[in-house]
Amino acid sequence: MDIPRIVAYVQSGDADPTQNHYISLVNKTGQTNKSLIKLNNKPMIQYVLEAIDGCPYISDIVISGIQPKDIEPYSPSKNCHYIQSGKTAFESTINGINFVNSFENPPDYMCNIPSDLPLISTQIINKVFESIDWSKNFEIYQNWVREETIRHHYPKATKKIQKFKNGHFAGGDFYIYHPSILTPKRLKITEALMKNRKNFVMGAKVIGIGIFIKIILKILSIEDILRRFKKLGVRGSIYITDFPETCVDLDYVEDIDIFEEYCQSLNRDISNDQPIIFMSTDDV
Repeated sequence: MDIPRIVAYVQSGDADPTQNHYISLVNKTGQTNKSLIKLNNKPMIQYVLEAIDGCPYISDIVISGIQPKDIEPYSPSKNCHYIQSGKTAFESTINGINFVNSFENPPDYMCNIPSDLPLISTQIINKVFESIDWSKNFEIYQNWVREETIRHHYPKATKKIQKFKNGHFAGGDFYIYHPSILTPKRLKITEALMKNRKNFVMGAKVIGIGIFIKIILKILSIEDILRRFKKLGVRGSIYITDFPETCVDLDYVEDIDIFEEYCQSLNRDISNDQPIIFMSTDDV
């Protein structure tokens, strides 16, 4: 099956003043919008947009929280839409989905690539899209990254790791979904999952007591989470990669020097990385 039409959604916006680590970022850089922090004299969001702009499978880019003048003289070659960000990541997601659903010809899928993933590359985006069996028509593809690949490629990066029976993983931010996924019935559960999108143990806790017990007993598996999604009526897939670029993000003031170093060696060769593993609600 051919790769369907996909619109990329890049979220940015002002730092949350309730998050202490963002306050130090603002104080050091003088920039309240984290996406506009400069790494090697280039706004961080520009690295992300350049990677997306090179992907032939993405038709449009929706960008929240900035205006074209904020990244001048750079301008993506793809059709770009600039929208207002929400007060929270979830509100911004709703804004983006509602905007895309207002298209005369809405896309088959949206992909979420936040503005604080400057290490992501066109090759990685292409590889993910080319590895998906689109005929399965899952509603959402959630991204996890193996811990060992993060430690190997980006040893200075700080990431929260979750331990499962299947291995140790970090939650990635490159997820793909139908723009029609957010029915009114699913809003509450989706908000809880998005709020904990980088902590899938906490995300799992909000959707079932059985999951919570397995967390306590340290016997939680990926299959357990997929079974719970299935009971909630969500057809989805978790895809596991060796692409730390989809999860290594800039959150702390001490990250700036680290990312400036890493951004000098972009477009890592991924040809020898392990194949992407897909697990889905159809398998449990």
